[in-house]
Formats: sequence, C-alpha cells, structure tokens
Amino acid sequence: MSSDQPKKVKAILYTDGGYRAQYASGGWGIHGYTFDDVPPTKGTGNPKAIPTATGYVAEKADAELVTILNYVDGTGGVSPAYSSNHTELAATTRALEWVVENNIHETTLYTDSRYVTDGLTKWLPKWKQRGFVNGEGNPVANKELWLKADHLMTQMKEVELNVSINWIKGHVGHFGNEQADGLATKGNILGRKGTDYTHLVTTDPSGYWGAKATHNRMLSSGKWYLQTTDLDFLTERGETIYYLGEHTTLEGVEMPGKRNSDNALVVLYMKEPDPVLEILRKQAIDLDTRKFGAVLVGRLDGILLPDTYSEALKYGTLFMDWDTHRMDIVGAKRRPLLKEMSPAGQVYVTVDALGVLQTKLDAFIRKDPGIWITDITDLLYEAEEKKGVKVVKVRKDFVQTTRYLDIPVRYSTKKVSDITGPDDASVKSVKVRFITGIDLARRNMLNNIAADDVKVSAITWRESSQVIRYATVVESSNGTGIWAGVDSNYLLVNEKSE
Repeated sequence: MSSDQPKKVKAILYTDGGYRAQYASGGWGIHGYTFDDVPPTKGTGNPKAIPTATGYVAEKADAELVTILNYVDGTGGVSPAYSSNHTELAATTRALEWVVENNIHETTLYTDSRYVTDGLTKWLPKWKQRGFVNGEGNPVANKELWLKADHLMTQMKEVELNVSINWIKGHVGHFGNEQADGLATKGNILGRKGTDYTHLVTTDPSGYWGAKATHNRMLSSGKWYLQTTDLDFLTERGETIYYLGEHTTLEGVEMPGKRNSDNALVVLYMKEPDPVLEILRKQAIDLDTRKFGAVLVGRLDGILLPDTYSEALKYGTLFMDWDTHRMDIVGAKRRPLLKEMSPAGQVYVTVDALGVLQTKLDAFIRKDPGIWITDITDLLYEAEEKKGVKVVKVRKDFVQTTRYLDIPVRYSTKKVSDITGPDDASVKSVKVRFITGIDLARRNMLNNIAADDVKVSAITWRESSQVIRYATVVESSNGTGIWAGVDSNYLLVNEKSE
C-alpha cells in the first residue's frame, strides 16, 4: 500500500428531529465530529465534550480519547411535516447524504428514534420486497425518504463507506443527543416559518466552544425597554438611545412600573448602535402591524449571552421565533428575548420615569443651571504603573460585595430662576447613600470600561425646597449614561416650607 494514500476519515454523528403538530411543520438537527484516532494534546474547551472513537462520554476516566478534526453541525426546516417519525428520518437521511458527499469512510451514527434504527436495520429489506407495503398491507409512511435513505446506503456499500446506525435514549443527558436536539429546535423554527434554508457545515475545533461577548459593556442592566412607535431613538449628536433598568418580577411575570425601592433605570447614549439590539428593534417594529405603539421588555440576560449574541450577529432573526398573535420573541433555545407588555398598564409609569431621567441626562450634558455635579471618579477608580504603562482599574476597596457608597455631594434647593451662579450661597454639601446596581453602576461594568477617559459624576437636582433627587452619570468612549433608583432617589435635606 502506498504510504501517501489519503488517510481514511472517521466521524461520529448524532441526529434528531422535531415536530410541531399545531403548525404541521418540523425540523431536523445534526451534530458530530470527524476525528483522528491519536490522543488529543489539549482539551476541547468544553468539559462536556469528551470525544472518543464511539462518541462523547461523560467521564475522561478509562476513555480512549481521540483528536477532533472538525465539528459537524446541521439544521433544516421540514414543511409540511407529518409526524416526529417524518422529521427523525429526515435528519438521519440528511446525515447519510453528508457522509456520501464527504467520503466519510467510517461513521457511527446515533439517533433517539427506534423508528429510524429499526427501519434502516430491520424493516427496509422487507419493505423493498413488498413494494413498500407494510405487514398490514398499507403503504409505508415516508416512502420517499426511505427510498432516499436506501439509495444512499447502497451507494456507501459500493464505495466501501461503512456506517453503523445506533439507538440512543433521548433527553437523558447524552451530550451529543442534546446538541442535535438543540439544532432540531432551530429546524423547527425554520419549518414553522416555511423557509427552505438549510445549514450544514464543518467547523475547525479551535475556539468552537468559545463564543465571546462582544457587546458594549455599558449594557449592564437586566432589562431593555422599547416602544414600537418610538422611531426617534437618536440624540442630536447622533448617539443611539437605549432605555434600560431593573424592575419587579413576581412569579415570572414582568412588572415594570410597579414601585419598588430596588427598581433602577438607566438612560444610555451609545456612540455606536448595538447591532443585535437593533436587529430585535427592527423585528419588533415590523411585527407591530397595528401600529398602536406596543411597549416591550427585552431580556438582556438572554440577549447578551455569548451564544445568543454571536448567533444573532451571524444569522439575524433566522433562528428566532415569535407568536403570530403577540410580539414576544424567543431564541432558538426558547430563551425569552423580547416580551410584549399587554395590556401595557403600569409600564407607562416606567416610560414616564425614563423620560424624566433623560431630561436630567441632557441637562447634565449641557451643564444647565440646577444640575449640581460632584466628580466621584477617584472614589471608584485608581491608576497604577505597570512596566511604565499607566493602568486604570476599579479601586481595591470597591469590591464585588460593596452594597453602597456614602458620598458627599453638592446640592441646592433654590429654584433655578433664583440661582445666581455656581458659587451661589445656597449650594451646600450633604452625604448621600448611592446603592450599587441602582443609583450606581455595578462594579463589573465599571471595571469592564476602565480607562483614562472614564469619568463618573454624582448629580443632584431640586425636587422642592425640602427635597433633592440624585443619580450618577458615567462618561466614557463607550457612551454616556445615567443611573438612578427612581422610586427611592429622594432625600429630605431641610425642613423649611416654600
């Protein structure tokens, strides 16, 4: 045998099918890997992805590991679909087609469908003899797919491509099966939409499991608020406006507008729009055919996850799903992304509060009279020299568990029309408690944007002759934002009546 003969390619494939009876549609998913029998020199980057010559295993102990050459991922819609058997067979048939197309010499294929394994290994020869009529004399369901699968397996035998079809119990934690199931869920979405898009690719293993977040780190709150009729979301300076915050959630029900001292709101002006948020905004606007101005809550804890975010960057809304009667949008893993507040109810309390907060941010930017500013950057950041380079980072005494900072700030309760200037005699100092994550950005966010140009200010403004309100403003190359606990940022400073 010639020493330069091409090495035989081996593969592990997991297939799965999904079916949605209410839409008469479904989808298929394929996940697996091609491999070399030599032991790997490093891990895969995912502790659950432990590859062997017979598939993924749960533990490394006593397992003869192999080196992954490429990962294989596929998904496609089936519309119309007639049953889960139909989509399971579609998944396996597409996998067999990929084996032939790529000349895979040895393939171990796993499916959680007894219908597929028994059909390919036991029933198919009998059906062929009977002219694809089953034992009861009825036509065999999914005949076209069975014919295609049979033709592919015949091709494989002719060119000595060996495939082993195996049953594996589904939904019990088998890693490969779970990956295929997730891809079949994406296929379900494609099937419901009626798209003929088919995705089947091989990917280099380097960094395969390492999706990274690439969003602007000032997007640090849990919720994003938007209205589908609010098309004016740019500032005069061309920045994109995002309304963010945290609000009460009771037994899984979003309750924006319900007053709570832990509620927080953020108005953020970003120099560059976030591409994924803009994809979602456009989709929500397109879905609002009534044009009544729906209010939606975005779940940033789902949108900004690395896998969701990177997938949206690459495929847009292709693998997102939504109800035909509401504007709720979910990701491929049924992860909530946008939820329509219907009826909107108290959410308009939040809308109004965000409007007030935005006027204070604009007043801060313009340095209007009546906005009293205290620079607190040095309370949050420190600089040190490392190899002759200045490095800015969050102060060591401002730790992850720091719940609040008591900060002396400037204020005045005089009406703006009565203020004589920045040195007006009415300007005093008072200590205010700024709660981390409510009146003050979280440490993680401040650390992620640490740089020479970051500036943090505490601001106050008059509510009455007895009460002031307060917030913090962060300015950086990433954007400018204001943070406030709008249900609790009131401070009684004197007892004089107006």
